[in-house]
Amino acid sequence: MRMTLTLVLLLLTCCVGANVFKTGYGLHNECNNESSKAQSYCLGFVTGVAEVLDSNAVNGYSACIPNNVNQGEVRDIVVKFLEDHPELRHYEAHVLIARALSEAFPCPKK
Repeated sequence: MRMTLTLVLLLLTCCVGANVFKTGYGLHNECNNESSKAQSYCLGFVTGVAEVLDSNAVNGYSACIPNNVNQGEVRDIVVKFLEDHPELRHYEAHVLIARALSEAFPCPKK
């Protein structure tokens, strides 16, 4: 899992412009762009944040994503969240991903 996260972050660092996913607007645009390049960026970015959430909170959000949930499902949850909440798209993309996944996959109360 750490190897996957490292590879995703390396890919994003070398291949994605610094402002592509700065906010939810950019992420929403990329995830709804039909080009394979944009779809790869979207999936990679969402997957990277999901991987971090597996062991760390992101901006106070945590998620307990079941092992049987695949990357496409995670991406779809985030895209639906962005579509349902256009008023939040001005926030940073990684925070919105964390919020969407924390709402979809809340961790059990301790």
